[in-house]
Amino acid sequence: MYSTSWNEFIGKNSKNLTNAFEDLARFLFRKTYNVPFALPYYKNHPGNETDVIERDGEIIGFQAKYFENEIDANNIIHSIEKAKEWNPNQTKIIIYTNKEFGIPKGSHITRKQQSIQDAAENNGLKIEWMFGDNILDAVKEHPLAYDIFFNLKSHIQDLPHDVEESNDAKFARINGEIVYGDNVFTIDRKDYVKKINEHICNKQNIVIIGESGSGKSAIVKNYYAQAKENIDTVFFVLDGRQLDTSRINDLFALGQNYSFKDFCDYYREFKTKIIYVDSAEKLLEYTGCSVPLLLFDKLRKEGWTFVFTCKANCRKDFLEVISQDYGLHTVIMEVLPISKTELVSFAENYSIVLPHDNKLLVQLCLPFYLARYVELGSNTQMDCSSFRERVWKIKVRGNVRGGVQQKREDCLVDLARQLQMYPKYYVGYSDIKDKDAAYLLMEEDVLTEVMHKGYTFKHDLYSDWALEYVMEQIITGQVKELNYLPHTVDYQNAFLHCLQEKTDDGATRLDSFCKAIFANELDYFWVSPVFYVIAMSKDKSRTFFERFDAQLKRDNYHWFNQFAKELYVSCKEIKEHITYKGRQFPRFIPVGGGWSSVIDFMYRNQEDR
Repeated sequence: MYSTSWNEFIGKNSKNLTNAFEDLARFLFRKTYNVPFALPYYKNHPGNETDVIERDGEIIGFQAKYFENEIDANNIIHSIEKAKEWNPNQTKIIIYTNKEFGIPKGSHITRKQQSIQDAAENNGLKIEWMFGDNILDAVKEHPLAYDIFFNLKSHIQDLPHDVEESNDAKFARINGEIVYGDNVFTIDRKDYVKKINEHICNKQNIVIIGESGSGKSAIVKNYYAQAKENIDTVFFVLDGRQLDTSRINDLFALGQNYSFKDFCDYYREFKTKIIYVDSAEKLLEYTGCSVPLLLFDKLRKEGWTFVFTCKANCRKDFLEVISQDYGLHTVIMEVLPISKTELVSFAENYSIVLPHDNKLLVQLCLPFYLARYVELGSNTQMDCSSFRERVWKIKVRGNVRGGVQQKREDCLVDLARQLQMYPKYYVGYSDIKDKDAAYLLMEEDVLTEVMHKGYTFKHDLYSDWALEYVMEQIITGQVKELNYLPHTVDYQNAFLHCLQEKTDDGATRLDSFCKAIFANELDYFWVSPVFYVIAMSKDKSRTFFERFDAQLKRDNYHWFNQFAKELYVSCKEIKEHITYKGRQFPRFIPVGGGWSSVIDFMYRNQEDR
């Protein structure tokens, strides 16, 4: 138990005592009558502070009256009359006031109090008083009320502002607009926003899956813009990188050292509570980390709904982890690229000349790539490779010579490397080696500033490209250098993409990687992408089994079994989802040429069973 006093209240709320007292009265009224957080009210609500409620046949409202000196009877009488005028069926009014009436002379109540009670009776209202000491006693029963309105050491009253500020800062780096000359336009994603709202209303956790650049985060940002207007809704944004921490309170500090308990206590009675985890595929890296497990378990029990965004190539693994390891049932919402028909129509409306290269056309169906294409200017002769080189040259390296181009490129690659090494979604100012280069990249919308902290990528694809740049050096250099890199999903994806690109254009390095695998010179983390690239291609699979037949049979078919495992785990896609008892279950079909090669190999060696 703790002591409370009106001096504490005045000290903490000196800038606006009246508003603070109204908030305190509303808090106590809700607690007394078990009313949800979203008790409807608006500024200068007539008569009562909020809408009336019904309890046990009574229609009840309340007024909060903070007085600097003595109680003003006329002020209260006016509110009583207004309350009845606006709510003719109201039968009871509760008056919260910080002051008390004086000692009555020859009666049990003062004339001033009697005049107020007469006014209430004349208007058909019962009156109940909550005087200064009554309020202080009530506050002692509610620690949260004490922390919000009286505790000078607590800043929890600022939590909603700090949560909104944190959300806005993270969403600020997400831009769904496409700029072409004097035109600014967006891809219509209203249907996706509507689906999110429907799932949230049904208390369903959502996994939003799509390719990098498909606009997953922009869709959530659009939903957030609507949700934040609801007084009974709280929305909190986390970056997947933040979850790799040993201290759960770090996720909720927000500059004021709030704790996880503070966060849960403050929002416990909100009707709709949403946690959004961006780049949630990062969870695949955090094996053995207890913070995500504790976070999800506690918030699930507190009635929070989870929204995750996940890259399409991590879909299967993520869905297994979120269900089996974290015990969360989810619905899947897939964000698809716009169709070629939509792209052509879009281009015609804005006089955009599309390229002839079909592979690049497919990429332009993703909003990020379309935005970069129109930003650079239409070019019918561009293909995927030249398009990306041009974006890198203009956005990353820039046009200023004299060593600045290399500095910008080095800055970007170094920042991408650091984000793979440490559990943060930004790189602190002090860790930026070339602040001038970082500032120039920020001007190009490649980087964005995390206020008072550092820099991060404006879009994940710039980070992906930077890591692929690192991988290209390794693929054309020493294979064993892979073993010195952190085992992160982003690095693995970059390695996979580079392998696909290099083997597709004929400049194959697969042989050298396979030899390193069979010589046990490569960490298994990097074996998986090599086997995947082989297994997805009929020609590569056939060549692989012909060339390395002896190696695949060694040690009781060890490496064959590893290849078959990768084939089974990764070389299949979801054809549809089957709903059973309110849950979605995927139905898979096999993909890739590796299946026939594995079957042929098993048939040839069936005598070794």
